[in-house]
Amino acid sequence: MVEKVTFSRMGKGKGKQKGHDKQNQGKQKGKKDQKEQQKGNKNSGYISSCKEFKFINEERVRNFFNNKTCMKALSSKNPLSKNEIKNLKSIHPLVNWYNPTNLSLCLVCGQALDEKHFAEHMEDKHVLALSINDQTIYCTKCNRYIPIEKGTLLAELLNIEQPETKPVVSAAPLKSGLMARGLHNLGNSCWMNSSLQLLSRLPLLPDEVNGSKAPLAQAFKYLSTDLKNSGHAIKPGQFVSALLARLPFLSVTEQQDAYEFFTLFFDSLRDEMGGNAKDLSGNDIENVKKIDTTTIDKSVSFILDSEMRCETCNSVTHIYQRTTAISLCVPYGASTTLGEVLDSYFSESSSGDDWKCDTCGNTTRCAIIPHIATTPQFLILHLARFRFGNNGFIKNNIKVELPLEISLDKYGIDEKYSLFGFVTHYGTMESGHYTSVYHDKTGFVYFDDESVSSIAEQEALNIQPYIIIYKLDVHA
Repeated sequence: MVEKVTFSRMGKGKGKQKGHDKQNQGKQKGKKDQKEQQKGNKNSGYISSCKEFKFINEERVRNFFNNKTCMKALSSKNPLSKNEIKNLKSIHPLVNWYNPTNLSLCLVCGQALDEKHFAEHMEDKHVLALSINDQTIYCTKCNRYIPIEKGTLLAELLNIEQPETKPVVSAAPLKSGLMARGLHNLGNSCWMNSSLQLLSRLPLLPDEVNGSKAPLAQAFKYLSTDLKNSGHAIKPGQFVSALLARLPFLSVTEQQDAYEFFTLFFDSLRDEMGGNAKDLSGNDIENVKKIDTTTIDKSVSFILDSEMRCETCNSVTHIYQRTTAISLCVPYGASTTLGEVLDSYFSESSSGDDWKCDTCGNTTRCAIIPHIATTPQFLILHLARFRFGNNGFIKNNIKVELPLEISLDKYGIDEKYSLFGFVTHYGTMESGHYTSVYHDKTGFVYFDDESVSSIAEQEALNIQPYIIIYKLDVHA
């Protein structure tokens, strides 16, 4: 537990000079205390001109990042449970944990701070704070933000050693029985190429497609057939023309987000095939099920059930939402597992205190428990590694270990899934590269634009995923 720290405050009016004099009288003692505090610190990696860096308390900073509940609060879209909030409040009382946004961490004492408590805390010797959202250090004495440098404690804990390097794979010829072709990069189209190599192997379309009514679907169907044959890499000209006619704001010569492409592409196919383009929700699961009419819905869509229990009258209501993917926030740190990330997403959480109960009519809180209500043939998971701060997009490079098989019995359905493939990204949002990995009974295939090769299982699973697809195990 972080020690409670008491701060001296300057008085007002006549007391101001007295407080200032006391502060001056304590300078010599303060210097001695600072020297003691420096013992055991290993911040030589910081080469910033800010002289206050020598007072960073590594042990207390590590304690904060090693607290799994703290990391859940920072990384999860779901609010915390009452017990989790109670626990964090006892350790870090200067944060509204019901809505932990714009958090900072005092690097001198390890105390978490919200905007309300930041100014009064950051004074005297407590002048260095980590802005969690922006991943920069703010010095109140220098009055400026300082980037986190490589090789330092915070770079290690936040796992922001940039840039990442390209995955090293021992490329080998495709194994017998597997046919695949690469895609030419059209300037900066790796986000599209890597996605299409997996999407083309999903049963997203019916056998017959009316090209006059569904030009994008028809172009995708032709391209999918070509990609599953052997031969040289191809240029997806017809598909790109149909895609840009449908989504003109996309560009194959500029970096795009692969997950955004997934969602836009699914919506476009749904619309062309006569389905509901948007993910819809309601409190009647049967009505929500009725919107799953297209082949794409039967393949990748499923319904999420958010069970909400009123803390006042204990009544339960449900909100059902159709979706094609689950976006998972990943924690800070060096490594985690996909199971831990899923456990965090599906754990019980608490709403804010402004939730209105339809049964008792009170404005109160509710416990929220998410479940998967229907069984998708393919389960798509997105690791939300990017977020936006004052200095642009920030990427969380934490290593997420992927299992070859997962069971969803803890999350609502008693089914097992096998790894189908994943899209990977390395680098930054502004300068990065997408590749993808496909898995079937013959092994693993690595797609890197024009290049297609077989790779070993260990190499494949060492590549860090961004979008993951699992396939339902069919019972005998």
